[in-house]
Amino acid sequence: MAPIPFIKYAIFFMNRLSFVKKFIVVSILFSLPLLILGQALFYEITENINTTKAEKEGIVLLKKSYELLFAAAAYRDIQLVARANASDDVQNRITLRAQKVEKTLLEFEDAITGLSNSGLPEQLEILHNSWKRFKSGSAGAAGGPNIQFQYYDSLVNNVELLVNVVTYDRKLIHDPSLKTFLLINIMIKDIPSVIRSLGKARAYGAYALSLTALDYETFKTLDKIYDELIANQLLIEQSLKYALDLNNQHKDLEKVAKDLVYSIIVGSDFFYENLIEKDFIELEWDTYFDVMSKSFDSIHSVINVILPAIDNQLNKRIEQQYQKLYVFLFSTILLSILIFYLYTAVYFSIRSHISTFASKASQVANGDLSVKINIESNDELSELYIAFNDMLIQLKEHQEKLVQAEKMASLGSMIAGVAHEMNTPMGVIKTATSQIEESMQAIGEKFAQNTVTKNDFHDYLEDSQECMQLISLNTERCISLISTFKQLNIYQKPDLKENIELASTLDAIPSIFQQDSSHIQIQVERPASLQASIDPELLTLVIGNLIHNAYTHGFTEKTSGVIKIIGRQLENEVCIEVTDNGHGIDEKTLEKVFEPFFTTKRNKGSVGLGLHIVYIVVTQALKGEVKINSHVSNGTQVTMCFKQH
Repeated sequence: MAPIPFIKYAIFFMNRLSFVKKFIVVSILFSLPLLILGQALFYEITENINTTKAEKEGIVLLKKSYELLFAAAAYRDIQLVARANASDDVQNRITLRAQKVEKTLLEFEDAITGLSNSGLPEQLEILHNSWKRFKSGSAGAAGGPNIQFQYYDSLVNNVELLVNVVTYDRKLIHDPSLKTFLLINIMIKDIPSVIRSLGKARAYGAYALSLTALDYETFKTLDKIYDELIANQLLIEQSLKYALDLNNQHKDLEKVAKDLVYSIIVGSDFFYENLIEKDFIELEWDTYFDVMSKSFDSIHSVINVILPAIDNQLNKRIEQQYQKLYVFLFSTILLSILIFYLYTAVYFSIRSHISTFASKASQVANGDLSVKINIESNDELSELYIAFNDMLIQLKEHQEKLVQAEKMASLGSMIAGVAHEMNTPMGVIKTATSQIEESMQAIGEKFAQNTVTKNDFHDYLEDSQECMQLISLNTERCISLISTFKQLNIYQKPDLKENIELASTLDAIPSIFQQDSSHIQIQVERPASLQASIDPELLTLVIGNLIHNAYTHGFTEKTSGVIKIIGRQLENEVCIEVTDNGHGIDEKTLEKVFEPFFTTKRNKGSVGLGLHIVYIVVTQALKGEVKINSHVSNGTQVTMCFKQH
């Protein structure tokens, strides 16, 4: 099944990368989703921590707002007391409570100015102005109930407005925990509503205390305030009950919550029984404010418990988020180390497999088919190794068959060549022998008839001498051919195991093969030391054949020239070059120079085995390589290289 186009493009791209780059690309692609997921989780955890810290700041601001409200309520109350008692002590208390409000107001303003809301400066200015009106106006001490309450109510409204800003800016209204959200909701909605109702009861109650009997409008106002007190009492009772069900570990919160509900009930009943139901007002100011103040004290107590409870919940959440963050970081580091370890293991495993495979393939390329890759894995590479080992077995079988076939072909070619080369001198010998036999028979018959003349005997001797010369020359030709054939097996000598110094072997070659009558010089160039595991006798034989070949084919009889023998010591091998500046060899001839019995000078007595013997000895006996380069009129270069042990 053909891969889809996208896969084709991916394969096309990956095939053009090195293994290291492929590994890096794949590692990045696989790690990228994990990195993105981890970053998102890390961002979520840190965002939760920052949000919770912002809520803690909001709780502090919320506490400051209640301190301001209570300070303002206390100031209002003492102003109401001053209506009936204008003594110096009361005036001093008014001054102290005013200072308390101003101090708390400044603290509240300082705390809230850190918020990012752009409308805060204007709201703070409004709040400050409402306090100035509240402080400087006489409505707190005289006038009708609506006038008495409006300045205080304006201040409370502005504080509540800023509390709402705090609530949203510091994420309090979006708290994810239900029980914490309920406690926050009680703080920003339920308790302010109760404070407002109690504030009305105190303000309008103060007005009622100044009357002998209630008029109809005042009665309706006080009755409405009573209904608000009852409604707020039920609301706060239900809210606290539900919050306490979720926060049953806060026993102190449960106690003050019950006290708060009880004080509201007592306060509202006291308010109803002593003001609304009375035809004539007889209640004293101190008694009325003492009872009503207990409700404010209970609210203060609840706030002092709820705020720490909320703060405690937020601290626990921050601690949990930090624990989650630490676990995440630890897991990320551990996972990263594990992934890096696995990636590294896979990388070096594949590199090891590739190195092993390349090494074995190199051995095969050098002709060693006995190698085998040990299979230690159970993956796709094992299939490759199995196929590689099977291939080597088949190659070895085919090689043996090819060797046998080559041996038979070589043997057949050798036999044909030997027969061809031996046929000519043996034919001449046979012809000369037959001629001698005929001459002997003829001279014998004449001798028997006693008719031999001097001329007959002379002719007989002349023929015999000529035939004997032919027999002698062709016999020597046969002996020379046999000697040459024997060189084909001379390479079957044991291999040398140690390196030997070849400098002296090369230096002796000119004196061995230099022909005195030739105009051709033999020169040797070599380094000071030239060591290799080469049999010097076989090397001398090879170089001698190359020099003889240069004499025979590279130069004419009267041509002068140079044959150079150059030795080079390389890092892992020794190379010897035999070059001449003779006629050179054309391309067609160059392709056949190593073939047995190929010669261009057969008419000059060449057999065509010189370069073939060079090839056999260098490649099989000396385990080296031989190359020949030549161009017509530019000489010939034969290079032999031998690996060092």
